[in-house]
Amino acid sequence: MTKLPILVICALLLLSLCVLPGCGNTTSESQIITSANGLTQIEIPSDWNIMSDLNEDYDIQTGNDEESAYAMVLSELKAAFDYDFTYKDYTESVTDMLMSNLENPVITSGPEDLEINGHPAVQYEISGSVYGIQVVYLYTIIDGSYNFHQVLTFTSLSQYEQNLPVMRTITNSFKEITS
Repeated sequence: MTKLPILVICALLLLSLCVLPGCGNTTSESQIITSANGLTQIEIPSDWNIMSDLNEDYDIQTGNDEESAYAMVLSELKAAFDYDFTYKDYTESVTDMLMSNLENPVITSGPEDLEINGHPAVQYEISGSVYGIQVVYLYTIIDGSYNFHQVLTFTSLSQYEQNLPVMRTITNSFKEITS
């Protein structure tokens, strides 16, 4: 007779812990951001903002300053490169460029071959410092129909584990618009 109330109390206690504010730190609300050129879109959490001061070359710039988490998308026309320039060549070129802009760059994982919404992709995790701040990038290059795409998500090293799930979700939400 005493086992049932104890089980009920434990279940209620466990349930109350999971409905406390911030439990799991997830939200089902999101927003879809489309680049100004209409070529790409990503889905971001509703508490993220569209930005314009991260890197003016990127088609999409977004982030959450409170969580020190950011995402950017850049598309480059394949026709602007030599006809035999593959997305693997492109990947090597842009990854080298990113690493040259970091202090003490380290590839901590990758290259990992992926598929993002039906397109071949390569992903790296790269860490280093920018102006003395340690950062980690989840860097994904996607072989689109007519464009090479870069999805660059990043955060501070201290918040990487916390922000990695949303960085992966944003990267995996990437869509090339070909209409």
